[in-house]
Amino acid sequence: MLYPITLSSHRRIIIVPEGWFDRIGRLDMDRAELTLGIPRLGEQGLAWFIRADGLFHPLQWRGRVQRGPAQWLGWSRQRECYGILAGRSITCGELLDRIRDHADQFAEAPHTQELRACLLAQEAGRLLDRELMARYLGQ
Repeated sequence: MLYPITLSSHRRIIIVPEGWFDRIGRLDMDRAELTLGIPRLGEQGLAWFIRADGLFHPLQWRGRVQRGPAQWLGWSRQRECYGILAGRSITCGELLDRIRDHADQFAEAPHTQELRACLLAQEAGRLLDRELMARYLGQ
């Protein structure tokens, strides 16, 4: 089960529902690639994501995609590409260390606070799994 995805972007946690990438880019698990439209000011700053089943995937920035006519004319955004590294299990303690410097993007969406609280309530050595992710995501 892939969605919803818990995504680390610019040291903030974002919950990504199914279809979200269709509007701004493309998530292709078969090719292990994520492409996104970016604003003129810079890259998205994505670091990793966790699938709904608890599998952790680091992201590796591959750079900007070469501009095409649509980008030169301003009809669409410049794109960047990330490689999706192999998924692996992650413990609550390791994930807690990874989000130590993360903050909430908006007060109305306290995803980082909620994830931190969920992880603190668990043993540090417990592996993230579907059950824990469902509890965090309120499913």
